[in-house]
Amino acid sequence: MVAALQVLMAPITPQQNERKNNPAKKNERKNRLPVVTVSEKKGKQPPPSDPSPFTAQHCERSIFLSEPVNKLVFFSVFVFPSPRLRLLRTFIKPGLGSSLLPQHKHRQRTTRSPDQPAPADNITYHAQKMKAKSGGAAAGERRPVLSRTILLLCACSFGLGMLFTDRFGAMPDLKSPVVAQRRRQEEELQVVSEDFVAKTKPSDDRDVMGEVAKTHEAIQYLDKSIATLQMELAARRSKHELLESADGVMQDRKKAFVVIGINTAFSSKKRRDSVRETWMPQGEKLKKLEEEKGVVIRFMIGHSPASNSALDQAIDVEDAIHHDFLRLDHVEGYHKLSAKTKTFFSTAVASWDADFYVKVDDDVHVNLGMLLTTLGRQKLKPRVYIGCMKSGPVLSDKSSKYHEPEFWKFGEDGNKYFRHATGQIYAISKDLATYISVNKPLLHKFANEDVSLGAWFIGLDVEHIDDRDMCCGTPPDCEWKAQAGNACVASFDWRCSGVCNPVERLKDVHARCGEGDDAIWSASF
Repeated sequence: MVAALQVLMAPITPQQNERKNNPAKKNERKNRLPVVTVSEKKGKQPPPSDPSPFTAQHCERSIFLSEPVNKLVFFSVFVFPSPRLRLLRTFIKPGLGSSLLPQHKHRQRTTRSPDQPAPADNITYHAQKMKAKSGGAAAGERRPVLSRTILLLCACSFGLGMLFTDRFGAMPDLKSPVVAQRRRQEEELQVVSEDFVAKTKPSDDRDVMGEVAKTHEAIQYLDKSIATLQMELAARRSKHELLESADGVMQDRKKAFVVIGINTAFSSKKRRDSVRETWMPQGEKLKKLEEEKGVVIRFMIGHSPASNSALDQAIDVEDAIHHDFLRLDHVEGYHKLSAKTKTFFSTAVASWDADFYVKVDDDVHVNLGMLLTTLGRQKLKPRVYIGCMKSGPVLSDKSSKYHEPEFWKFGEDGNKYFRHATGQIYAISKDLATYISVNKPLLHKFANEDVSLGAWFIGLDVEHIDDRDMCCGTPPDCEWKAQAGNACVASFDWRCSGVCNPVERLKDVHARCGEGDDAIWSASF
């Protein structure tokens, strides 16, 4: 087969081209083919007169082509009857060639006598022999043979194709693991696609807004609960550290809504009396307010540098009369207000489990009913810092009352502090107070107490609430708001950082700006 393809693909030589165009050369080539007689077929074979490798006998001995391949080759010769493909006649067995090749100029002969001339070539001889064996069939009977051969060739080609591709159209095995897995994947994809089918649902705008409001409120409540749980451990640790007695017995924390610490000093007895006579309940009313409303009010004060001095004894006597002091483990001093603030929050957290903790100065007027209402609006928020927010200048002058020794930490000269609540009054939620109690040794103290508190919260996730009702001015400012039914939470004079001359004026402020003695009992929070 390879040799045949090489012959097909070989270029035509000049000699072949000349023989093709010259009839004499063509006849000469035909006459050089060997002549085989009947007698010679029965006996001897004449030697080839031409040593050409393209004789039929030589190809039959050198190359053996199977019958299917011969059919394929002759089919190509039949479809493409080119002169070059006709050369394949010399490679095919004589018996098959005469039945498949197109019979151009085929000559019909009968059985010849010994004195007749020999046939022109071996193909003609074999054709006559096959005709004689078939009983002298006519030439018209060859067409059915050719049709049957073509059908046989198609059937053989189909069989060979199925054999080489090894695909006979067998049905897939439904019990195969691969098929089963593929079917499961298709079912899962179908289920997922059905889940994403959009379904129209009737909606009402009012219902949607109501659900959004309820969800927002639930989220706030959950945030509050999480923050409370996170700070509970720290609060218990602070309680153990601060309230452990000598015999090891621990005091339980009391539940409260707000703990109000009034900052005072040893020399401020008259101020304390003014507060008691105006906005702070006394005696049984103070105790009832704590038990029924959860409002705890105490004057917070430390101790003197000398142990058990006359100053400390005077506070002890005053406390025995009014029972409204919270003693701190702190050495009193004006420039130690930051440390005193930390100690107050730590002590208050260890003593009361409150929602809010408030610090207020003893020269500020407070309407307790309005304070409780303001805090009640922020009850669901976990970390709130409420007050009159400001951002004052950083004073580097040493002669100034509010001189800041660490002014260089705030940048260039003339810079301002970060936002923080003014120190006259502010409120923080429970988790912030617990944070101060736990991290008390690590919190840095600046010269001004309100700046220090703002610095402790500057890096935390804290909501700063600027409430201007907590820093109203004294009459007539607070008086106008009280007459309009919107009393202030706190009132003081900015120029004095409190009510100027509070011992004499606090009663007047209370009379003109106060909300009434019964307001605290009707307050909703």
